[in-house]
Amino acid sequence: MEPYGHPPPQPFPGQHHQQRPQYDPPQQYGPPQQYGPLQPKKESKLGWILGGIGIFVLILLFAGCSALVNSINGGGSHAEKAKAVMAAADNAPEGDWVLTHRSDPKVEAGCLSIDTACIKLRAEWRVDHPVSLNDVATRIGMDVSKSKLSEDGCIKENDPDGGGTDEVCIVEEEWPADGYRVILNMSRR
Repeated sequence: MEPYGHPPPQPFPGQHHQQRPQYDPPQQYGPPQQYGPLQPKKESKLGWILGGIGIFVLILLFAGCSALVNSINGGGSHAEKAKAVMAAADNAPEGDWVLTHRSDPKVEAGCLSIDTACIKLRAEWRVDHPVSLNDVATRIGMDVSKSKLSEDGCIKENDPDGGGTDEVCIVEEEWPADGYRVILNMSRR
């Protein structure tokens, strides 16, 4: 008797009796398995080489970006430029000038000065006697021979490298008291 209580199928008339199929263990596909100790895998050095080249390229990219930002900003840090501008403004007044307004530059972190001045200083003094534009301009370091006199009576100098602008204005006032107002505007990128 067959397992599970079923008789084997009978062949049709005229057919030869077929034997039951024999079941073999499943066939393996792919390369034959090796039995025995596993051989260590040989590590490729290509990954290390490509990784080293990638890190080198990143370092070069960072250095190039730093140099570009420095050249855009006209060289020097914003803190150095702010100190230089304030020192120049300190040289402008004479002993009898009265400071009426001064806004020193604030150094903003991350100011990329492609077309914007990151450093700005404005100062105003009241003077009770005539003052020469050229004298004030020379005291703050302007090259008077390269400066332009504007229609409003100001003398202005642009840095040839595009790094900044200096402007000195002297306005005659009649009220509240006779005198002159000296206005200094300085900006740096």
